[in-house]
Amino acid sequence: MKIPSAKTSADETHSLTQEPSNTSNRTPRRSHVSLASSKRPSMIPGASNSNTPKQGMFRRAVPQMPHGLACFCFLLNVTLPGTGTLISAFAVFCCGKHGYEKNIVAFLYNILAAILQSATIFLLVGWIWSIRWGILFVQLSAFLLRVCKTSTNSCEN
Repeated sequence: MKIPSAKTSADETHSLTQEPSNTSNRTPRRSHVSLASSKRPSMIPGASNSNTPKQGMFRRAVPQMPHGLACFCFLLNVTLPGTGTLISAFAVFCCGKHGYEKNIVAFLYNILAAILQSATIFLLVGWIWSIRWGILFVQLSAFLLRVCKTSTNSCEN
């Protein structure tokens, strides 16, 4: 066992940090937390200041469809999970906006989602996911309707 010397205080024997004997030459202790990581993103120069949350790959593939088609896909997803998602995959090409640059990527993610929804029906995961997906269709189409009503431009996709 080490005996504390005159330069270390008794409560610091466990950390073994030397306390300077002359207080005028005292240097500030460094924190174990980086100052850059403790700043908010809005305070860091060069950081994006967007309030939109980062969306996952499946969520970005959900198309913004016309309200009638979104309600139809919702009803299909409630009755037969995955079928409304399958139809929404084809809607990507004609009337749906999505978060990907290429339509084929959104189409493939929607096809994959439809397959996974219908494959996991019996676990109830697919059915719940399918209903949530259908609700998202209607929510996005309602947002599209609000934007169309407030803007003076035409709201064609």
